[in-house]
Amino acid sequence: MCGICGIFDLSGAGRLKDGAFSAEKMLSAMAHRGPDASGVYVSPDANCVLGHNKLAVADIKAGKQPASNEDNTVWIVLDGALYNYSHIWKDLEARGHKLKTPSDTEAIAHIYESYGLDFAAKMNGSFSAALYDAGAGRLVLARDRTGVKPLFTAVDDNFLYFASEIKAILAVRPAFKSLREESVHEYLIYGFISAPSTIFRKINKFMPAHVAAYSAGGEKYEQAYWQARYSPEYGRSATAFAGELMSALKNAVKDRMNADTDIGAYLSGGINSSIIAALMSKTSSARTRTFAIGFDEDGQTDLKFAAKVAEMFDCVHHAFNLKSREIELLPDIISYFDEPLADPSVLPAFQSARVVSRHARVILNGEGADELFGGHERYLWETVAGVYTRLPKLLRKSFIEKIIKLFPASTNNFFENGVRKVKKFVEYCTYDPNYRHLSFTSYFSGESLRALLPGFEKNKNTILAAEKRYETDFNEGNFENWISSVLFSDYKYPLQNSVIVKNERMCIANSVENRSPFLDYKIIELAMKMPVNYKIKNLSLKNILKLMMHDTLPLYILHRPKTGFMPPIDRWFRGDLRELMCRALTGSNSFVKTAFNGTYIKNMIEINHSGMQNFSFQLYNLFILELWHKLYMGESTGARGVSFKDIF
Repeated sequence: MCGICGIFDLSGAGRLKDGAFSAEKMLSAMAHRGPDASGVYVSPDANCVLGHNKLAVADIKAGKQPASNEDNTVWIVLDGALYNYSHIWKDLEARGHKLKTPSDTEAIAHIYESYGLDFAAKMNGSFSAALYDAGAGRLVLARDRTGVKPLFTAVDDNFLYFASEIKAILAVRPAFKSLREESVHEYLIYGFISAPSTIFRKINKFMPAHVAAYSAGGEKYEQAYWQARYSPEYGRSATAFAGELMSALKNAVKDRMNADTDIGAYLSGGINSSIIAALMSKTSSARTRTFAIGFDEDGQTDLKFAAKVAEMFDCVHHAFNLKSREIELLPDIISYFDEPLADPSVLPAFQSARVVSRHARVILNGEGADELFGGHERYLWETVAGVYTRLPKLLRKSFIEKIIKLFPASTNNFFENGVRKVKKFVEYCTYDPNYRHLSFTSYFSGESLRALLPGFEKNKNTILAAEKRYETDFNEGNFENWISSVLFSDYKYPLQNSVIVKNERMCIANSVENRSPFLDYKIIELAMKMPVNYKIKNLSLKNILKLMMHDTLPLYILHRPKTGFMPPIDRWFRGDLRELMCRALTGSNSFVKTAFNGTYIKNMIEINHSGMQNFSFQLYNLFILELWHKLYMGESTGARGVSFKDIF
């Protein structure tokens, strides 16, 4: 885990003689990404400057950066790690390379020497890397296959800026603080902004699984070196797939446990995290450290199951609860993202990483399993929708739907959640399949988006383009049914642009390296070969994982419903935090009140408080956007240590 940055003179005029000063400003802006060491390289031709902050999870001296090859013609900065390092080392030795240190950073410089722009395809890991090839006079950027490690770029005045975090670019180019309106619309719909866009008009995300070369003459070459493709193999049995998956997961876990520091695992008591804890305990002779979180009384069930799994595998277990006032951490949390992200689970993710940091520097998790192997409850909705929509229209319209409308919302969480899901399901079934998934995963869409945006008709084309992002992917490729296309789209969008981002930033904020065995590219490729009915069948989710672990985990873990990692924001916004939310969204200097339909927002708040309808997630979306705007669009950029009282 590190922070990298740099500037490249696209004109080739050597204008970066004093580039070290700019690099140091960029590194200072993201010092939390590497508190153990830092370094700067300025090329002799003054066309490139590279910067690096380091968090040591291996030998700090051996991993000093920027690093170079034998004759200092190729320089590199790296954020992340290679998991196939031993294989690469043997390949390089066979090719006659002499490495000065046993670090994967230096090894990448030599891989590049041997394979040119194909070097990234030889690596299995989570990484973002920048190399300066002095002989060719070019800068090369590369990012891992699923975008675990972040990388942002911007071009201005014939300079290319890049960094692990947006704030590092803004530290030297504050003029880049102009909003990209279409990204604001995308955020309102999905709660995140997908690559390659960011919320800033001049700053972009470097795409996962891509490599690019920039020459001093201004030319750019970019290509994808890998792509996930859904191509089910029907001739193989589920048992055969389960066996191969177990073998691949064991290797992925073993590879990610390679570190010269203490390692742990998140454990919720669900199947994903239990698999990781089980395989870790079997891989190492040392006891595995596990970490679990709950929410006041609501979290006791999760903590109980996590404790059972930890005891089963003789783990050193740590458990704790999150209190409602922890939402006061949000200003600091948002400052680590640099963009608004409307996922309330950032709170427990931050708290978890903070607890982990007291005991370990590397943490393994189960992220990616739900999207790859069919773990989300919403995947069942499409199955049930197919049955419901085949019922006689008269029965649906004149009887079932009329009765459901009579049910009121309730302040009782269990009843309210049930009624809300039933009502949403009935509405869900009325939509065209292309729109169903959007309606289930969106914060604002359809009529609610039109009501929120007073200039909807003016911006209709860009808004509808954001809404149709899923639809575009659904119509690409040879998917066996609608559910298989939904899984693929969830892998491509929410997983890579929200879930991975959340966990990486929250761990990095606490100087913890986050590693995800399920996101090993070999496991992704295997998942793409599995027919969807091996994953979801007869209203049962993640069947392939249950088959794989049937002789390792008990049934009450294998078949335990997914509970999520979500704090009770509906209760918070109707209780202690209602006043704060009102000040933020309806105050005289509120950005969202001015930019959007303030009357509609006020009505949502009143209806939400009355219990007639639950708008807590929509209000949270707006609250985060308002908070982000206050922190980033003023004179400061993501300042930390400020309270809600200072902001609203």
